[in-house]
Amino acid sequence: MGHEAIFPPWLERLMDLAERQWNVVVLVTGYALCRCASHLSFQCAGSSDLSTCADAGKIAGLLLLVTFAYGLDREHQSFKILAAPGLIALAACGVLVLVRLSVLDASTLAIGMFLFGLGTAAMMLQWLEFVSTTSLKFIVLIIGTAEGLNSLLVIILGASLETVTYCMPLLIAISLTLLVGYRRMVEESHAPSLLVAQRVSIGLGSIVSWRLVVWVSIYCFSYGLVSSFMHFSKLSLFDNFGNMIPGAAIAGLAFGLPSRFDMRALKNIAFVFMVAGLLLAGFFDNDNAWVQVFASAGTASCRLFAYSLACMRAHAARTSALPACAIVKLLIIATTETGIQTGLLDLAIDPGVLGAAIILTISLLSAGLSPFSIDERYVLERAVQSSPASRRQEALTSLSTERGLSKRETTVFMLMASGCDIAAISDELFISRSAVRAHASRIYAKFAVHNRQEFNEVLDAYLPPLPEEESSGS
Repeated sequence: MGHEAIFPPWLERLMDLAERQWNVVVLVTGYALCRCASHLSFQCAGSSDLSTCADAGKIAGLLLLVTFAYGLDREHQSFKILAAPGLIALAACGVLVLVRLSVLDASTLAIGMFLFGLGTAAMMLQWLEFVSTTSLKFIVLIIGTAEGLNSLLVIILGASLETVTYCMPLLIAISLTLLVGYRRMVEESHAPSLLVAQRVSIGLGSIVSWRLVVWVSIYCFSYGLVSSFMHFSKLSLFDNFGNMIPGAAIAGLAFGLPSRFDMRALKNIAFVFMVAGLLLAGFFDNDNAWVQVFASAGTASCRLFAYSLACMRAHAARTSALPACAIVKLLIIATTETGIQTGLLDLAIDPGVLGAAIILTISLLSAGLSPFSIDERYVLERAVQSSPASRRQEALTSLSTERGLSKRETTVFMLMASGCDIAAISDELFISRSAVRAHASRIYAKFAVHNRQEFNEVLDAYLPPLPEEESSGS
């Protein structure tokens, strides 16, 4: 009784989640620590040349992990491949510490930054693959909360170069320990199972849509351009404050207003903050804090949306999230750097005109980019595959066409026909329960029924019966 009187409802939900979903806590903590160590490395880099070495290492790490995972570890069994990125990052931390202690020459910093970028980028992909195997409704919450925690830790720990140098190996060591521990949790069935199937090859177009690629590219190019024009320092205090905003917004919406939270909110957050940052860049002088906060928040929201979408679609397709997340990360690195280099050029075009063109492009893309978390056909396939009776599957498809259901209504209809309730459909499609009820009401109207019982009776009368083994098992 006293417990209920002390804590507000949103904190109650957070505590309940932590108690029931230890795997979520591990995923958030491990991913956040890995990202924090990666961001702290920019404090050690200092010069642009060392930052370039770190980016080159990240690219190498992404490509190597995907290559080895699909070439040598299709069944998720290799402990060496699981632990190698973390061990490489730890070795790189050792190089940075020895340079700090003047044991090694400063020229070896480039090697250390390359190896550190390689290890942390590959570790990030590993964490995202684990995240993609959890429940759909937790994916964006895990990534958003972890990114917000990462920025908070960078603000706290990045006060001095000495603190950064000695904290980085500790963060990597803890993250690696949690990574191995989560693998053990999976093996002992204390966490959602890894993909049961092997890492099967799948068309990248099925996981990363061209609209998402263009959307991420425009946002990150815009951020790089604004950073160059305004002379921002990478991952400064205000940059981290901006990076915290989408994570805090996602956590607040998910726990404070769970029935109203979906991917539309995240897309709209990215749009509002990025446009605000571009507009403010035309009115303020160089290195203005507000411009950096808004532009960083917009880009961070875009990254969060892209990683979440890639993980969700991989989850729905029952395949690994490694290739999709690697593509998103490569896009972020390449387009941000392209924006920075473009801003350094002596362009004939007026910056205000360029900013207006980017705002128009972002507006058109945001209007056209589907806000839904996963492609409809994957949900449809999963619902159809839930029943082994092929004749029943064909009848469901025929019935949805006959009654004139829309694409989204067909998706909800298939899930209803497979026995899912409102809450389960909301979790599966990552939309609010009120939206599911609205779809269900329209479906009822097209079937001339008033409730779920009458809907089930119509299905039972129209559809062929379930096979005996399925009926007896239910």
